[in-house]
Amino acid sequence: MIRVERQGVYKVKSGKEEYLVEIVATREGKRYAVIHKTLKGAYQKGDEIHSWELEELDWAKDAEVVNYADLPKDIRAAISGAFPD
Repeated sequence: MIRVERQGVYKVKSGKEEYLVEIVATREGKRYAVIHKTLKGAYQKGDEIHSWELEELDWAKDAEVVNYADLPKDIRAAISGAFPD
């Protein structure tokens, strides 16, 4: 497990897609982009079905809404490296 500190959260709109990107950093100064493409889900536990929405979490509610092109260059590079066309 790596201990990180959240430095920023973006709700990115790219064409028809929407996703959340968390920018986190380690104590050593390494930065990572955590990309959340699944924003809603459901699971079954016993007979009960539980649903969740990532955007309802406190840290996600404050996300800055941006277009992909408006993200900093290093974050765009991380996203395009993770999801090449």
